[in-house]
Amino acid sequence: MTTLGYVPEAQDRPDDDRVCPRGTRESILADIETWAGDCSGPPIYWLTGPRHTGKSTIARTIARRLSDNRSSLVASFFCSQDSEDRRNLLSIAPTLAFQLGHRCPKFRSALRIRKEYHSSFKLEDQMSDLLFQPLRESAVSTTIVIDALDECKDGERILSLLWRTASELPKVKFLVTARPEHGGVQQLFNLLCELGMVHVFFLRRQWVPPK
Repeated sequence: MTTLGYVPEAQDRPDDDRVCPRGTRESILADIETWAGDCSGPPIYWLTGPRHTGKSTIARTIARRLSDNRSSLVASFFCSQDSEDRRNLLSIAPTLAFQLGHRCPKFRSALRIRKEYHSSFKLEDQMSDLLFQPLRESAVSTTIVIDALDECKDGERILSLLWRTASELPKVKFLVTARPEHGGVQQLFNLLCELGMVHVFFLRRQWVPPK
């Protein structure tokens, strides 16, 4: 399976210890796990809050938990404004597709890769070919984690694609974290909340892990 522009440092890694210590953040983690297991609920979960409220730590913890429990096929992308690859929207679909294809034979066999695939393809085509179509055909319960979407330029484009496609993917859930003050992403999330497409959890306080 080709690497397709896969960015390994953007996914959750087992050696990354930036997770919630045992016994902490249990309320929010339980809320996300309940949402992830409820096919009748909103397809998108928006975990939001100011800087340093623990959004990325929670996202990494839930990705690890769902994967360890094998309750859902999981793939993650942790955006970062400090990395050119991790703030590039065109890195997201290849990185998610690589993880899903590596972990799930059904997804891998459903994956349609154009012979001359390259990163200059339009974002919409890329998301469809590498993510949405294989997810639709494989029909496996899946949770996609996209952290710090506000750190990608034009992150609302990804969110718009998730919204428009979610109804066709009843077994797929999208956990997205983003700060509330980001203009385009915030406006689209507000619309999705009005449409009942999003479950929202707002982290209000800076979180300091217990010593």
